[in-house]
Amino acid sequence: MSMNMELFFLLILSVLFTMVIGMSLITQYFVGPIEQLIVALIIFCRPSDKKLKPILNKNLRSHKIRNMKTSLMFTMTICFLMYSSTSFAEMEFMIFSLTGAIIGADIALFRSNNIGDKPITLEEKKLNDYFELNKYSPQNPSGLVTEYSYLG
Repeated sequence: MSMNMELFFLLILSVLFTMVIGMSLITQYFVGPIEQLIVALIIFCRPSDKKLKPILNKNLRSHKIRNMKTSLMFTMTICFLMYSSTSFAEMEFMIFSLTGAIIGADIALFRSNNIGDKPITLEEKKLNDYFELNKYSPQNPSGLVTEYSYLG
């Protein structure tokens, strides 16, 4: 059984994208009632402006297309921000999970074989001293290191 991951992620992305578009279009239905609610709120807060109600309603009707475009841009922006924040939170969780699963630690130090023509080594004595100094124990509850090890 062959797994085509690119197709899978493309389908998931298209489903999420159509959900964002669908939610934006559904919210467009509520623009007119919200506009009327805002007009009623203005009239309620300032009863002296009651004479402006027909003018406000006429302006809302005459600028309906422009108001619809503006509200559509606004809702698309809000949907994008919600989608991107969710995606970034999911990616952050995935990166931490993969790091913990592959490396088995919160922090990993890697060394390359050399820089230029000089080999690089980690100074294990200094690292051990630092880790032991900052190791968590009942005597040192502010210690940041619980365990450490070296591979290869």
